[in-house]
Amino acid sequence: MHFLTMYALSMSDRVARTPDNLCSEILTFLDHSYTESGTDSH
Repeated sequence: MHFLTMYALSMSDRVARTPDNLCSEILTFLDHSYTESGTDSH
């Protein structure tokens, strides 16, 4: 849980500085998540 909190804080810090980059990271993360779940379901 502590790790997630630190991760969230670091992400929030990035949002304040580079919102565009953050959006790209989120989209990339979601893309990987969907790809992995899709592969697992097959």
